[in-house]
Order: sequence, then C-alpha cells, then structure tokens
Amino acid sequence: VEGTGLFAIDARAGSEIWHFSPRKPGLFTPAIAEGIVYAGGSGGTLYAIDAERGKQRWTQKTGEIWTSPAITGSELVVQ
Repeated sequence: VEGTGLFAIDARAGSEIWHFSPRKPGLFTPAIAEGIVYAGGSGGTLYAIDAERGKQRWTQKTGEIWTSPAITGSELVVQ
C-alpha cells in the first residue's frame, strides 16, 4: 500500500478496500463509531469518512488538532 491518508484493508486477504486522501497530508489515528471514521488532520480539519465506502461525509475546521478524536455518546471531542 503506497501513499498517505487512511486505508481500509481486508483483514483476511490483505487487499485494499478503499483509500481516503485529504487535501493536506497528515492525519492522526482515527476513531470509529456507527459506521463513520473520524480523523483530525494536521491542517486543522476534522474529517468524517464513511467507513464502508471511504467517501468523505463532512469536514469541520477546528484549528490545529493534536490528538485522536474521542467519542462519547453523540459528542466527538478533539484537542
């Protein structure tokens, strides 16, 4: 697997299912809840990506993000 971004890999076959590459490189370790992958980017953007298809659902400008997102109930917390 080459490139940067997020990758979904078939756990049995080891093949790539999808690849998401943000506009600016650099993503922190994602959090996953209810079929959505959340990842903060080094460019100050929080990404919500459909876990099944790898398509961006939404973004939110947050300023610089330093850690992985945390999910509690219906809230997503970033630092």
